[in-house]
Amino acid sequence: MIVEATAVVNFGTGGTGGDPYLLFLDIDSLDIDGSKKTSFAPGENAIIQVNHSRNIKLTQVIPTDGSIYERGSVVRSIVNRNLFLSKEADNPSEYTLPIIPITTNVSYIGRTGSLVSEESVEGIVKLVASTSRAPFIAEITSSYNCSLYELFPPDLDLEEGESYSIAVVFYFDYI
Repeated sequence: MIVEATAVVNFGTGGTGGDPYLLFLDIDSLDIDGSKKTSFAPGENAIIQVNHSRNIKLTQVIPTDGSIYERGSVVRSIVNRNLFLSKEADNPSEYTLPIIPITTNVSYIGRTGSLVSEESVEGIVKLVASTSRAPFIAEITSSYNCSLYELFPPDLDLEEGESYSIAVVFYFDYI
């Protein structure tokens, strides 16, 4: 008995349609062992976290079945390890953060590197490596604000091994 949920993103009006944006959707529910849940039994609710750039706004969230409610915002953190390789001055190694951060801290594993942070008007942060310090590995820890949405699937009577799919559609407009 498994309820499968898929997030779908749809853009409406505003902006040029080609403006850069960043959108991060992730399941925020954890199993008893602390790992992320990817499927839910009937009666269990799924929490979805949303983080996005300043040039888009969320206008609606509609599931194909069940109901969904906004549960406020929280601060979360994410850790990424990245290898910066390039020693070419005209082609430095870059890494774009997958979220719009509040703070970012960098530590180096092994050889100490050097990163410069570049933030766009939309809030998208790119880290650019100093080519004189390459190669190096950076562990990048970022905290970020996210909105939480709780999906309540309908009451279902599923047989053993049977699954039921729900899509949650997030509607955005450029601003």
